[in-house]
Amino acid sequence: MKRIISIILSVTLLELCCFSIQANAITWSAWSEWTTTPIETSDTNQVENKIQYRYSDKLTTTSTSSSLSGWTRSGSSTSYGSWGSWSAWSTSSVSSNETRDVETRSVSDNNGYTLNTYYYWKSNSTLQFSYQNEWGANGSYYEFSQKTTDTPQMKVYGSYGGLTTYRINDNNSGRGVNFDSEVWWLKSSTNVASTSHTEYRYRTRTKTITYSYYKWGDWSAWSDSEYVSSTTRNVEKRTVYRSRTLVSASESSTTNKTTENSKTTTKVVFNKKGVITSIKSPKAKTITIKWKKISGASGYQCYFSKKKSFKSHTIGRTFGKKKTKTTINFFSSKKTYYAKIRPFKKVNGKKVYGVWSKVKKIKVK
Repeated sequence: MKRIISIILSVTLLELCCFSIQANAITWSAWSEWTTTPIETSDTNQVENKIQYRYSDKLTTTSTSSSLSGWTRSGSSTSYGSWGSWSAWSTSSVSSNETRDVETRSVSDNNGYTLNTYYYWKSNSTLQFSYQNEWGANGSYYEFSQKTTDTPQMKVYGSYGGLTTYRINDNNSGRGVNFDSEVWWLKSSTNVASTSHTEYRYRTRTKTITYSYYKWGDWSAWSDSEYVSSTTRNVEKRTVYRSRTLVSASESSTTNKTTENSKTTTKVVFNKKGVITSIKSPKAKTITIKWKKISGASGYQCYFSKKKSFKSHTIGRTFGKKKTKTTINFFSSKKTYYAKIRPFKKVNGKKVYGVWSKVKKIKVK
């Protein structure tokens, strides 16, 4: 009877060992959405940040309009068409400019001449001529003027009363000026200078002014890709943040039904935060960094990067638990670097990392 009771008790104890054991463990929550609002780092709040970029490109166009809505005028150029045909010659004065070409010419009105005035007195009843009135009331006075360029010309005929007499050349085929066989005396001679006038003609061409304009295009969407500013591209950048917090979570484990030993799986968290106490560049290409010794740490992981986001150009180094400073001398001179450090703890041969320190900036000599 005692043996039967013992067996029953043993079976009952084995069944009691086969229950679900709840073990409390610490784990991180999911990452929050990225935000432009800075977030403070703490032992229970892990923060990541990165730099994002956006750009606006310069747009250009041309127009013959002197203004375009929404555009800024940056310059202009002038072009001309071909010259047209010449106009007819005219005495009207015309001035030249960039679209009108003018030619002039001098046209002679006369080459200069002598104006001779001849006269005679004539008997009203006979064909008698004299240089003076010999007939009183029965005499008439005649006068005739002639240029030296006119034809037919007066010619010397002879003399009378001591004065030279003239007759129209060939007596104008026997007709004279007024009467046949008339004889003239020279009254006066006047020299007339040559004269001329200016005439004009012109031709025209078209003029076109082309204006250059520019404006900045719409901003692109924010991107993790880095863009570089230039004369044709404006670039803006911003820092965004996200965080996650330490939370308590229940993880279940079950004992093996075939043994009396239970097996429990528990996630190990090392929530100590790294602290950089000093960072300097004592000489060219060199950075010296010091950090606080963290209790319980098995070592430290340190990152250096040209990017504050540590997305690229990143150098990583791991140090033992006794190390609290190091000097590295292969950095680029005159460049700015960012540094951060975190402790880690080895559990069952695996590294469990703590929280990153605040990022420090240093310009290398």
